[in-house]
Amino acid sequence: MKNIKKPDRRIKRTKNLIKQSLTDLLKERELQDISITELCDIADINRKTFYNHFPNIRAVLDEIENENIEKYLAYFKKEDVLSDLTNFYPFISRLTTELDQNNSLSVILNKSDEHLYIKEKIKKQLLVCFNEVFTKNPNIDHETIFFYLDFITAGIASVYQEWLLSDKKMSKDKLSKLISEVINNGGKTFIQALS
Repeated sequence: MKNIKKPDRRIKRTKNLIKQSLTDLLKERELQDISITELCDIADINRKTFYNHFPNIRAVLDEIENENIEKYLAYFKKEDVLSDLTNFYPFISRLTTELDQNNSLSVILNKSDEHLYIKEKIKKQLLVCFNEVFTKNPNIDHETIFFYLDFITAGIASVYQEWLLSDKKMSKDKLSKLISEVINNGGKTFIQALS
């Protein structure tokens, strides 16, 4: 029997503390205005501890983004969103609820500079998911798919960012329906163009 090494809980706790401290600081200012010393003070750790886990602040943010993207893509795949390209509401509704409850991702999307990085990561991952389905169909124009997905992912990220900036004045359900209708109607047009 193989000896499977579990992650050290202390390491996990320290990394989570660093990530939460960065999220808290991002509520107040941009990433480039945050120093490692300041982050360490907030996390109540020393600089050596920080460098044992991360090479720089951007790496902390990358880990936060990657964890969130992995979580949403797992849901995307689990719910088999691609099985019905004319109804994205269940996925968008879940995504909106998660975003409403997920402080770290909300903070990142709310930052004018940082949301561009995560949008690109999300778009790349969605392209991988969609390509798995679409590459099986030789009649599909992959260039068209790329532009369609670019438009949709940019639009979703922008709508969520505006929603967060407005302190979520629109209800989650209304926002989810709005986004879904735009995607569904665009998706119908896209699917009809492929037929």
